[in-house]
Amino acid sequence: TFRQKYGALLTTAKTHEEMAARAAREGQLRAEEVRLLRAEVEQLKQQNAEMKMKTQVELEALQEQLRVRKEKQYQLMEKLQGQEEAKRQAEDQVSGMEDKLRVLHSKNIEVETQLQVETRAKRSQEDANKKLTIDIQNLSGQNKELSVKVEKSEQERLRMEAEARDSGEQLREMAEKVFQLLERLKLAELGKTRSMEALR
Repeated sequence: TFRQKYGALLTTAKTHEEMAARAAREGQLRAEEVRLLRAEVEQLKQQNAEMKMKTQVELEALQEQLRVRKEKQYQLMEKLQGQEEAKRQAEDQVSGMEDKLRVLHSKNIEVETQLQVETRAKRSQEDANKKLTIDIQNLSGQNKELSVKVEKSEQERLRMEAEARDSGEQLREMAEKVFQLLERLKLAELGKTRSMEALR
């Protein structure tokens, strides 16, 4: 029985020794796991801090970009408003120019109409002037013909006056000769009468 008890105690001691060795190994493993976990936690903390710093830097950069974009957007809005105002003024100017263009077009039509009327009147006047020029030329020709006829008539009158003067002179000479002959006949008759009286 003693041997059985001793064997049982050895078995129990061996079992406890194995359990203690197993527990020691498990303790070492757990200690290593804790160390690894702590190292991993420290690494994660460091990564987290780095991530926070990186995130903070990126956030500040994004905020700066956002501020720049907002400023650019504000500038673009002001520029757009200025362009809209310039566009409105340009549209007003275009509208005013279109009104002026319509007025000028209307005046141009009136001027063209007036010009056509004046052109027709000028053409009519030119035709009248041409006709008048032709009439003047015809009258001038007729006047020349009349002048020639008048000159010929004047020459004929002068010739006839000269002939009349010549004829008058000849008649005067003939009258003087007739008078002389009558005087001679009268004297001869008187002499004859006296001779006959003397014979009685």
